[in-house]
Amino acid sequence: MASSKGTMNKCATFCLSHYVEHGQALNNKLDSIAEQRDIFRSRMAELPVILTKQYLTTINDWEKSMLQTVIETAENTRQQVHQLIVAEMERECDELTRKITSFRENDNYFETDLTELETG
Repeated sequence: MASSKGTMNKCATFCLSHYVEHGQALNNKLDSIAEQRDIFRSRMAELPVILTKQYLTTINDWEKSMLQTVIETAENTRQQVHQLIVAEMERECDELTRKITSFRENDNYFETDLTELETG
């Protein structure tokens, strides 16, 4: 057989004189392809698990990032609203102070003026 196999390797095409050897070689090659397919299939079964973990990790990271952005934006907005309220209150107090000062300096005010100051 070894000499046949050596001769078979030199065959350019499938020859009748080495029919059995050619058939065995084809079977071996088919078995090898089937084995590679099985390995691929087992890896393919693992791949969705690996990819799912990777995608979920990416989604979780994105979620944390977005939540942090929302938290920071909300805090900045709270600070801005606080500053606007304080600024408006200071403006109103300054306006009231200006009117009180004007009334005192001019000694020119009536009860209706004071009622207006109280009610705003």
